[in-house]
Amino acid sequence: MIARIRTIRLGAVTACGLGFLAALVLSGCQTYPVGRDAKEEIKTALSTYKHVVNARSYTALGPLLSKTLSVDGLPDDISRAGLASGMKWLPFKIVEIRILAIKGLPDGYEARTALCMNTSYLPQRIGFDRECRIRSISAEFQEKPKETTASAPFADRFSVSGGLPFVRASVDGRPGWFLLDTGSSGLLLNQKYFRKPDGPSVPGISSGVNGLAPARGSRPVRLLTWGRLSASNISGKLHDFSLMEQPSVTPLLGAISHSELRNSSIVFDWNARSVQVFPTRSDGSRKPAAGERPPAVTLPFTYYMHMPVMKARIGERVLDVLFDSGAQLNLLPDTSGIEAHFRQTGFLGGFSSGGTPSDARSPLGTVDRITLGLVEFRDLPFAIYQIPYLQGKAMLGTPLLQQGRVELNFRARRISIWPWD
Repeated sequence: MIARIRTIRLGAVTACGLGFLAALVLSGCQTYPVGRDAKEEIKTALSTYKHVVNARSYTALGPLLSKTLSVDGLPDDISRAGLASGMKWLPFKIVEIRILAIKGLPDGYEARTALCMNTSYLPQRIGFDRECRIRSISAEFQEKPKETTASAPFADRFSVSGGLPFVRASVDGRPGWFLLDTGSSGLLLNQKYFRKPDGPSVPGISSGVNGLAPARGSRPVRLLTWGRLSASNISGKLHDFSLMEQPSVTPLLGAISHSELRNSSIVFDWNARSVQVFPTRSDGSRKPAAGERPPAVTLPFTYYMHMPVMKARIGERVLDVLFDSGAQLNLLPDTSGIEAHFRQTGFLGGFSSGGTPSDARSPLGTVDRITLGLVEFRDLPFAIYQIPYLQGKAMLGTPLLQQGRVELNFRARRISIWPWD
């Protein structure tokens, strides 16, 4: 079972009179002109977009889209898969798309809009290419997302259940267990203990090991606390943790995510069942721990969405590998070119992101050697499975954490490893 899910934060409907729409218009000047023909084409495209959203038809949306697309900052492939999964379909009809402003860009246009319903509206930024086809759709937040930083370095112990790390934390004064899940983009809350607030909400998608699915809703969180780290006035996405909750980690209230850790550096020591969290400066530098020795290897990483991506070598094949502390197993998309390095030991039936597993049946085995930078790891377990929206990418999870002390410095974009002697 791979227990991991990433959630996509979307804007919330602001339930107030449409007379307040004027407050959204910001002052500024257009550097690039927008001709009358372009304005008319954008208006026509938005009118069609309204009907498409009301009809919930991804097929009808296709002709409106540019060659590349970004929805809420996501890559093209996930943006398209997300739209097909319903991430922008609303539970109520759009009466009108009101254009607040259109500005020219060096290679296209951007329209600030309000999707008007009967008693509420949803602000969106919609970008267009030069042919006036939609290339970006983004919720427009009226408040800047909250930043979370630990007030000071702290250490904590974690418990292992199902090969995953869990810590004690509290949400709105309620204590319980939380998965440390760097593969989730935002805080997750167990739907067993937290209910979706009454009233309409904007749908989104959740991306898990079995693909994209409609989100289960979200609820506001006044205060999350873990050690010296606290986050206030944030949103938690509801999630099914039914298969992950075991007696040793009950109540399982949710998962602490990349969003809460992104301004920190986190060090896992699997043998000691301990974790350290260091606040970092804007350049990623931090206060060193007493007696800390240099790591055996430090690798730079980039981001795919919010997840670290690094290079790994198996034989002559070089792979893009994602890291996720909420993944119980390592994954390879296929064995092409590495057949001699993979030894199958059986099959894995069913993948889960915490709830009902799929019926997938995948080869399970070990890779004789995999190299990260200058460090070679032997006989790591892998399942051969392609996550639907991560074409060609591999994944490393907690089996990597079990090979030594591992530090993830999110601001510096580097992963450091101290292999066990």
